[in-house]
Amino acid sequence: MKEISRLTRLLGRSAILPILLLALATAAIAPSEPLLRPSGFNLFSKQQDIQLGQQNAAQVKKQMPVLPDSSPVVQYVQQVGRKLVSTMPQPTYPYNFHVIQE
Repeated sequence: MKEISRLTRLLGRSAILPILLLALATAAIAPSEPLLRPSGFNLFSKQQDIQLGQQNAAQVKKQMPVLPDSSPVVQYVQQVGRKLVSTMPQPTYPYNFHVIQE
């Protein structure tokens, strides 16, 4: 609880609410049982998806103020992200979590 209040001071109350709502919405729509087959249609291979994600992340880092990984806010978001990934039945993609100062 102490970390959350410290995080609230760092981010401000207006920034915490969207993060919490996103986390809750993600948890609410997550299937309770793993899908047997991926749904949807994808024109890219897994490696192409990963490469495209890395390219987009690099572009965002060039254009927006990304907080350093040493920031307490980033460390908290990364901790939450790792917990979310650990609940996935079989994570098939590498996940990275960063915070944009906006």
